[in-house]
This record gives sequence, C-alpha cells and structure tokens, in this order.
Amino acid sequence: MQRSCFFMSRSLSRRSSNIISALRTPLIIMVVFSHCLLIKERTPIDIFHLDSDEIFKSLELFLSSLGMLAVATFSLISGYFFYLKESFTWSFYRDAIFKRRKSLLYPYLIWNALMFIALWLKNHIAMSVGFQAGVNEVELNILNNYSILDCLLLPINQPLWYILRLIAITLISPLIGLSFKVLKKWAILPLIFMLVFPAYLPFFGTILAFFYFGAYLSKQKIDLIAFANRFRLSSWLGIICYFLNRELLTNGYVESISLIFSVLWLINLVAYMEGKSARLYKLFALVAPATFFVYASHHILLINLVRGVLYTTAWSGCLLGRCSITFITAFTVIVVFYSLFFLLRRLAPRILAFACGGRA
Repeated sequence: MQRSCFFMSRSLSRRSSNIISALRTPLIIMVVFSHCLLIKERTPIDIFHLDSDEIFKSLELFLSSLGMLAVATFSLISGYFFYLKESFTWSFYRDAIFKRRKSLLYPYLIWNALMFIALWLKNHIAMSVGFQAGVNEVELNILNNYSILDCLLLPINQPLWYILRLIAITLISPLIGLSFKVLKKWAILPLIFMLVFPAYLPFFGTILAFFYFGAYLSKQKIDLIAFANRFRLSSWLGIICYFLNRELLTNGYVESISLIFSVLWLINLVAYMEGKSARLYKLFALVAPATFFVYASHHILLINLVRGVLYTTAWSGCLLGRCSITFITAFTVIVVFYSLFFLLRRLAPRILAFACGGRA
C-alpha cells in the first residue's frame, strides 16, 4: 500500500470518520447481546458430549466473546480520537480532563443513580405485591448495606465499569503522552507488551492496551481504516482463531493476539458494508448517535424487566427456551431503547444530551 493511502496528511478523511461512526452501532448491539447472559464460570465446551447444557454454554461463550471484541474496539477508537487533533501539551491534558468531566463523569453519576432507583423500585414493588420472583437478595444487600461510594465503584450499573476505566485512563493520559515523547519509535515495545499481556495491566487490562494502540496509531498519523484494510486477509484468520480459542482452548496468549486481528476484521467488515451493503450501512450511521444512550440505559430494562420476567416462566427450563429468552431480551432492549432515544431527542434534547455527555 502506498504511503499516501496509509498515512493521514492532516486529519482523518471524511470517509474514515463516517465508517468509524457507523461502526459504533454493531458494537453496541454486540454489547447488549453479551449482557443477556450471566456467565458464572467460563470453561471450554466439551465437543465430545454436546448435550443441551454444552450447547447453551457455547452460546454463552460466543456472546461473551462478542462483548470482549466490542470493548476492545471501543477502546481502540477512544484512544485514536483522544490524541487525533492535538499535540501532547499540559494545556491539552487540562482541557481533556475538563471535557471528560462532562462526557464521562456526569453521565457516570447520572446513570448509576438511575440504576439505583430502578433496583429499589423493582424490589420494593415486587415485595409489596408478593411477587417473590422479582425480589433479588443480592440487589437488596447492595441497596441496604452499600454506601454511595460503594455503589459508584462497583458500579451498580454494571456496564459502566468501562466508563470508570476510561475516567482513570484520562487521569493517567499524561503518562501515555510522555511515553510517546520519550520513547518515540520505541513506543511500539510497550504497545506490543500490553496487547499480548493485558493480564499484567491491573484494573485496566484490555481497555488500556487497545486505548494505547489507538493512541499510537493516531500519534503516527495512520488512517485507521487504511491500516485495518492492510490486514484484511490475516484478520480473517484472527477472527476464526479468536472464537475457536474462546470456545475450546481458553489460551490467554492466543486470545490476546487473535483479538487484535479480530478488531481489525470488524473494522474491515463495516468498511466493506459501505459499498456492498449500503442500506444496512446507512442504517448503522443513522442510529449511531444513540450508542451511548443504549449503552448506559440497557441494563436497567435488561435486568429489571425482560430477562427477569422471562426466566420466571417454565420456558427457561429447556435449551430452546433459554436461547429464545436470550434473543428476545436482546431484541426487545434494542428496539425499546433506540425508539426511546429518538423520542427523547425530539421531546427533551437538552436533558438527553446532558445525560449522554453531549453525544446525542
């Protein structure tokens, strides 16, 4: 590939920016599906004894793999745009931290508070009407015995653990910028270490590894879409190895390396859709502004209504029923919250924008 096609001259091309924006829609759908199941213990499936439990375990592992892939891709995009337009100065970090207060901290507080209210209402209403299946002892323990700080650090709105780590990464972002200044071309060494050994990054893990990856590409003025396209063939091998490893082997190093190429495969897929599946691509681009709203709010309905109610039925006792509950829950949550987002954007745009950190 020629240098002019691979490196950005001044800024990210309009096409690349649009593809990355549209990419957010399949990513958040993957996150929603990954949260439709509660995996208590991750163990590889036994392909020689494929009973109903093993088949459902395979589905669980597949959906959790989608979630990890989405988180890694979101992290890559976050790091890429964080350092895209600005040089590494203290004024840049000061402004970045100030902006993250509105885009990360305020939404983090708001959506955790809404989750606390939702859990309180669900459990107390269920107790008042005698609907014992709606009462959750774990939730009651949190509501009655945990402090506000405890609820924020959990966090009580579980998907927001990603935002909590992004807030922490913003605080240490000067160290990332300093590493690029000091190490220069050798900054690729800590990048390789973090991508291959994310388990050695306490608290941050894969999120910091891919955030640093995105920041490195941005610092090198590399067009993300062109970079992914350069690995379009090897990324196919990566995505296959990633899912097979997650289902069968659970080897950490294979997972880490294949995850890198899987992220690039996902980027290439959406870029391919731009020309070959224009209608779906346009739909992804159209609903992309709802990404953060769906992300922050979906667990409230997911936990408190759809999945909880469906699992109280006899349907949850068989393989077909459990699989159906998973997909019904995901599709219901997706349709409801995308619809709610566009309704709120029409009726209360300022409130919605504030709750979503300016992303609406």
